[in-house]
Amino acid sequence: MSETCETRYVMTPKQRELARHALGLSAREKRAYRNSYVVDPACEDHDEWTAMVEHGAARVTTIRRNIYGGMDVFWLTHEGATLALGPRETLGDLRFPEHAPAKRGEGE
Repeated sequence: MSETCETRYVMTPKQRELARHALGLSAREKRAYRNSYVVDPACEDHDEWTAMVEHGAARVTTIRRNIYGGMDVFWLTHEGATLALGPRETLGDLRFPEHAPAKRGEGE
């Protein structure tokens, strides 16, 4: 797995859709306000996220599987999040942790 996103990596349309959802971006929302995606390993979206991890565009943890009902937590790297942006969209003040983001309510 690459530590940084490969310079020639281009997300597939499905990967970009998943990344945009993880960031909370939509036709109405132009500023990213989150950075996580929880998915069951048996879901086809899991393969798309795994590919993004392999290219350095995302990270994953299985540590919290018990909290999330056996699902994996993925989040984008700064490079991966940038690839998902459209015109006039921004990442705002999002952070891009090396390790899994805290579940809402943890550590607050």
